[in-house]
Amino acid sequence: MLAPTHTVFGLFLTLTILAVFGVQSSLHYSILLAAIIGSLLPDLDTPRSFIGRLFPFASQYLERKFGHRTVTHSLVGWLAASLLVASLLVISLWVSNRLTTSPLVTSGLIKRWLAAFSIGYFSHVILDMLNPRGSQLFWPDKGRDVFPKD
Repeated sequence: MLAPTHTVFGLFLTLTILAVFGVQSSLHYSILLAAIIGSLLPDLDTPRSFIGRLFPFASQYLERKFGHRTVTHSLVGWLAASLLVASLLVISLWVSNRLTTSPLVTSGLIKRWLAAFSIGYFSHVILDMLNPRGSQLFWPDKGRDVFPKD
């Protein structure tokens, strides 16, 4: 699938889930941006992707080491990316609180950013599993997961 497809599906799924759970301010541009970044990040493992062209060294390394639709398209990749983003967001909250008396970043905003990123990321994995080539959802297991077939 192409970047626009992943972006639209990631935004759709993020906004739907946030609306169902009553998250306020889910239409804020920063929430939408977090969902877009999350929906594009799994394709960091191929230099031909939009995100891969932005980070060519990481992209080439991931493709050589693991291949396309493996570790970044798995539950392990989703969890690792979400934990990394959560760590970066917590650090930014701490720095923001230390530098100013009225922080621009709040814990509520960080939770929404993390939720949007994580939903966007997982939407990419789901969408690629609808493709006949599938993804290695349970990486390091070599089997490709495709639905609705298996």
